[in-house]
Amino acid sequence: MSRPGLSWWKPVLVLSIILGAIWSSLLAAPAPAARAFRALETVEPTPTATATATPTATATPRPTATVPPTPTATPVLSATQPVATVSPTTINFGSVPQETNSANQIVTLTNTGGANLTFLTAPELKGGDSNDFTIGPNSCGIAAPLAPATSCTVVVRFTPVRNALGNRSTTLLFRNNSVTGSPQFVLLNGVATVATPPTPTTLDLTFAPTTVAFGAQPLATTSGSQFVIVTNTGTGNVTITAIEKSGGDAADFSEPSTNCLITLAPGAQCQLSLTFTPRAAGNRATTIIVTDNVPTAGSTRVIVVSGTGSGAAVAPTVAAPPTPTTGPVPPPTPTRPPAPTAPPATAPPTTSPPSPTPAATATAPVGIPTATAPVDPLPGLPNTGSGAVQPVGWSPSDLLALLALSLLALVAFPVYRRWLRKG
Repeated sequence: MSRPGLSWWKPVLVLSIILGAIWSSLLAAPAPAARAFRALETVEPTPTATATATPTATATPRPTATVPPTPTATPVLSATQPVATVSPTTINFGSVPQETNSANQIVTLTNTGGANLTFLTAPELKGGDSNDFTIGPNSCGIAAPLAPATSCTVVVRFTPVRNALGNRSTTLLFRNNSVTGSPQFVLLNGVATVATPPTPTTLDLTFAPTTVAFGAQPLATTSGSQFVIVTNTGTGNVTITAIEKSGGDAADFSEPSTNCLITLAPGAQCQLSLTFTPRAAGNRATTIIVTDNVPTAGSTRVIVVSGTGSGAAVAPTVAAPPTPTTGPVPPPTPTRPPAPTAPPATAPPTTSPPSPTPAATATAPVGIPTATAPVDPLPGLPNTGSGAVQPVGWSPSDLLALLALSLLALVAFPVYRRWLRKG
C-alpha cells in the first residue's frame, strides 16, 4: 500500500539516472559540434598574439646602435688641444744617379686640433742614409706656433752621395706638442744608381759653300751678292772674333757684310755676303779669313773667292764744265754818299781835269787795276763840267739848316727896324 505524498521521488530518480547516463556519454565521446567549438577556442588566440607582436618589434628604434660611444670622445679632445697630422707618410724618390738632385717632394703638416701647435725643434732627418737626403725650404719652424686648421710644408730631396749604390732611406721627424704624440715621422726612400759620365763637348764650324765663284763680270761693274752660311755643328759654343779679306785681288771684292761676329750656340747659323767689281780683265781671286775658337782660340778658316773680269773697262761719265760768260761784267750802280750839312768855305780850283765816265768806276776783272772815282771839289754846288756829278735834291740836313736861317731872319728883322728908329 503506497503512501500518499511520496510517489513523486520515483520519477525523479529515474530521470536523474537517465540524465546522468547521457552526460557521461557526452563526456566520453564529444559530438562534432563540441569538437568544432573547442577547436575554434584553440585557434582564435594564435593570430591575435602574432599581429600584436610583429609591429611592436619593427616600430621601436634602438638609439644606442646608431651613435657609437668612441667618436663622441674624440671631438671633445681635439677641440681643446693641438693635433698634428702629416701627409704623405711615405715618399719614394725612385732611381737617381749619384751626386744628382732628384725632383722636389713636399711634405705637409696640418694642425687638425683646436689649440696652437708648437714645434720643439726644426724638421730633421734621422737615421739610415740621412746623408743621401736633404731638407729644402720649409715653413715648419719653431719661431711661431701653428694655429688650428693651418698647415706648413717641408721640401725634401734625394741626392745620393758619391759611391752610394742601391736602396737608401731615412726618416723625416717633426717634434711638437701634439696631443696624439710626438714626433711625427715620414719615411723617405730612394735608389742610388751609377752616375752617367758627362758627354764631351765638341767644337765644329761649317761653311756652305766653302768657295765662292762669281763667274764673268764686265769690268768696273758690280755683281750681285753671293752668300756663305756659317753653322755651328758642334755641341759647344763657337765664338767668331774676326772676318777679313787677305791676298790676291782683294780690292776687286767687297768687304764681307756679316752678322757673324758673335757667339754661336750649337745648331745656330749666321751669314756672310760680298760682291765682285773687277778692275782688270782675266781671273781675279782672294781669300776670306775667319778667326774663331775651333778647336782653340785664334784658329782660322779660309773661304776662297774668285771671279773673271771681261770686256773693256767702261769709262766713267764726266760732267762737262760750265760755259764761261763772255763780255764785260756790267758795273754796279754808283751810290753817292750823303751831302754834308753846310758847304765848306773853300776856293774853287783853278783847273778841273775831265771826270771819267761812270763805267770807269765799275769793278774790273781779276788782274786789271780798278779806277778810282774823282773827288767832287764843291759838294752841294752845281758843276757844269763834262762828266760832273750833279747834286741830287735837298737832304734832310739841308732843309733843317734852311729852316733855322729863316727863323733867325724873322727874329732879327724887327730888332733891326727898332734900332734904326732909335738912331
